[in-house]
Amino acid sequence: MHNNGYRKGLNVKKILKHIKDDLILPHLILFIFAPVTNLIVETLSRRNVFGGVIFLYQHPFIFLYNSLIILFTLLVSLIFVRKMFVMTIISLIWIAFGITNCILLGYRTTPFNANDLKITTFDIIWMYVSDLLIPVILGVALLTGLLVLLWKKLPKKKTKFRYSLIFILFISAALFISTTAGTSSGKILTTFPNIANAYRDYGFPYCFSCSIVDRGIDKPSGYSEDTIADIVAKYDKPNNDPEDRPNIILIQLESFFDPKRIKGIKFSEDPIPNFTRLKSEGSGGFVVVPSISAGTANTEFEILASMSLDYFGPGEYPFSTILKQTTCESICYDLKEYGYSCHAVHNNLGTFYSRSTSYKNLGFDSYTSIEYMNNITYNHIGWAEDKILTKHIFDAFESTPEQQDFVFTVTVQGHGKYPNEYEYELPVTITGHKDKFTGTPFTYFVNQLYETDAFIGELAERLRNSDEHTILIMYGDHLPGLNVTDEDLIDGSVFNSDYLIWANYDFEPDEASEPDEMYAFQFCPYFMNLMGMDSGNMNKLSQYCREDPSYDRDMLMLQYDILYGKQYCLGGKKLKQPKMHMGVLPIIMTGFSYKEDGTLIVSGTNFTESSKIFINEDVIEDTVWAGDNLVYARGVTLKDGDVITVKQYTTTGRKLSKTEPFTYYEPVAETEETATEAEDLPDEIVSDTETAAVEETLAATIPYEVSDETVARKAEGN
Repeated sequence: MHNNGYRKGLNVKKILKHIKDDLILPHLILFIFAPVTNLIVETLSRRNVFGGVIFLYQHPFIFLYNSLIILFTLLVSLIFVRKMFVMTIISLIWIAFGITNCILLGYRTTPFNANDLKITTFDIIWMYVSDLLIPVILGVALLTGLLVLLWKKLPKKKTKFRYSLIFILFISAALFISTTAGTSSGKILTTFPNIANAYRDYGFPYCFSCSIVDRGIDKPSGYSEDTIADIVAKYDKPNNDPEDRPNIILIQLESFFDPKRIKGIKFSEDPIPNFTRLKSEGSGGFVVVPSISAGTANTEFEILASMSLDYFGPGEYPFSTILKQTTCESICYDLKEYGYSCHAVHNNLGTFYSRSTSYKNLGFDSYTSIEYMNNITYNHIGWAEDKILTKHIFDAFESTPEQQDFVFTVTVQGHGKYPNEYEYELPVTITGHKDKFTGTPFTYFVNQLYETDAFIGELAERLRNSDEHTILIMYGDHLPGLNVTDEDLIDGSVFNSDYLIWANYDFEPDEASEPDEMYAFQFCPYFMNLMGMDSGNMNKLSQYCREDPSYDRDMLMLQYDILYGKQYCLGGKKLKQPKMHMGVLPIIMTGFSYKEDGTLIVSGTNFTESSKIFINEDVIEDTVWAGDNLVYARGVTLKDGDVITVKQYTTTGRKLSKTEPFTYYEPVAETEETATEAEDLPDEIVSDTETAAVEETLAATIPYEVSDETVARKAEGN
C-alpha cells in the first residue's frame, strides 16, 4: 500500500512537471512577445514615441485584441524546434510592417495595407520612398546578419505536440470569441469609410489583417440564375435612343472641394473661380464618396462601375484585386452601346493602382498616362501639375474624329502630403480664427486648388470655342488629408464631395431631379439619365429601381454576378475586353543610326521623356530624349542580330508599350552615311533651341539600312 501511494504521488508530480515544462513555459513567452510587438508596431504606426502607450491607455480592449491577433500568428512557431527563432522572425515581420507604415505616412495619408504588398510594391518605393532606398538596403543587410546570429545562438527545444495543439485551440477560440464580441458590440467595425481613421481607432494588426483575409464579395445567399433573372426583369426594356449624343468629359479632381465651405475663414480671392462660375452656369451639388483623405481609386471605381464598395472587404481596392483579373460592366461599356469611343487620361504613373490593367477591364480604348506626356511641370512636392491635361484631353477627341468620345480624366496636383513650410509666395492668402486652416499645409493645398482651377478654366474656354457639343462633368474624389470634420463645414459632411455638370451648348436634359442623397455609385446613372441614356445593368438598376425596397440586395446580387459569378445578367458571358492602347498618339520607331563611337540614334514619332531604347530585352537607362522624333544613347555596343526597340518605361521599371522592332546587322563595309559626328549631340536637351539644333544636325543622318550585300551574306549563313 505504501509503495502504491508513493507511485501515485510520483505520477501526479510527473503530470504537473509535464504541464509546466511542455505547456506553460514554452507558451508563456508567446504572451510576452505578442503585446510587446504590438506596442512597438502601434508606436511606429502613430509616429509618436508615446503613441502605443496612449493607445493602450485609451483603448485597452482594442490593444489586447490586436495583441491576440499577433499572438495567433506566433502560434506557427510551435511546430518548429527552433521556436524562439521563428517567434523572433514573425515579430520582426510585424515590426517591419510598422516601420513601413511609419515611413509611408510621412509621404501619404493612406496607411500600409496588404494590397501594397501584392500589387504596388515597386510603385510605392519609387513614388514615395526612393530617397530612402539606400538606408533600406543597408537595413535589410544588417537584419540579415542579425538573423544569422540568432539562428546560431537561440536554443532548440522539442515539445509534445498534444500540448501545443491544446494551446493553439485555446488561442484560436479566444480570437474567435473576441472578434464576435467586438463586432457585435460595435467596438470593432468591419467597414472602413476612412481607412486612416480605422487604423488609428482599431489598430494596425486588425486593419492590416482585414486587408488580407476579407477581400472580394462573398456569394450572396439565394444567388442563382432565376434570382438574377427576376432582378433584370425589374428594369428590362430597350435602351433609350437620344438624338443628341455629345462628347463627355468626366474629370475626377484630386482632393478637390470648395474650401469656402469651411466656417470662419476668409480668402484673399475665390480659390476656385472657374469651378464656381461653371457651377452657376450649369448645375452642381454633392456626391457622397466612400472615403476621406485617401482612397482615390475607390471613388474612381464606384463612379466608373456604378458599384458600391460596401460589399467588398474593408480597405480593399478593386482596381488592385478583381479588376486585374476580369472585365467589369462600366460607363465605358454602357456608352459603347451608343457608339462612343472611351479614353482615360491621368498625369501620374500608368501602373499606379494597376490602372494599366484595370482600365482595360473597365472597357477603355486608350489610356494616356504620364509616360505619354511631354513638357511636364511639377509642384513643390513632386506631383505633376494639371495644366498638362488639356492638351491630352483634346488629343483624345482628335484621335477618333468619326466617333463621339468619352474622356475620363484624373488629376493629381492637389495630392498630399502637404508641406509644413515653404519659401515662396502664394497667390491666395487665408485669414480666420482656426489655426489648422490658416497654417502652412492648408494654405499650400488651397493654392494647389487654385492652379487646378486654372486648368478647369482653360479647358472650359477651349470647349466654348469648339463646334462639337460637349458636356463637362467634374467631382472631387475625397476631401484632403487635413483633419477636416463635419463641425468645420458650413454645409454637408466630410463625405460630401462637390460636383458640377456644364455644357458648351444649350443643354436641355430629360426631366430628372437630383436625389436627396446621391452616392458615388449612383453618379453616372444620374447624369446619363439627364442625357436620356440608360444602357447597362448597374446603370438601369440605379435609374429605375433605387426606390425599390430590395435595391441594396439587388445591387449586391448584380455586383457578385458580374465580377465573381456566372454573368447571368450578361447572358452568361464575360464582357469582351477591348484592345486598349497606351497613349492616343502612336509611338513609332522609323529607323536608327549606329556610329563607330557607340552612339545609337533612333528616329521616330511621338517619343517622350519616358521613351527608352532597348537592345533585345535590356534597357539603356541613359537614353536621352531629344524631342518628339529622336532619342539616342552613347556607349552602346551592338552585336550582329541585336533587336532594337523603343519602349515606354515607368520610373518603377515597368514596360507599358513598345514599338515594332528593328534588327541590327553588322555591315560588310563602313559607308560615309555613318560619318555624322556624335560630338554634335548634347548630353541632355534643356531648351527648344537645342532640341531644334539636334534635330537639324540629324536631319541629314541616314538611318541604318541593311545593304543588299549584307542581306545576301546573312542568307548564306556567314
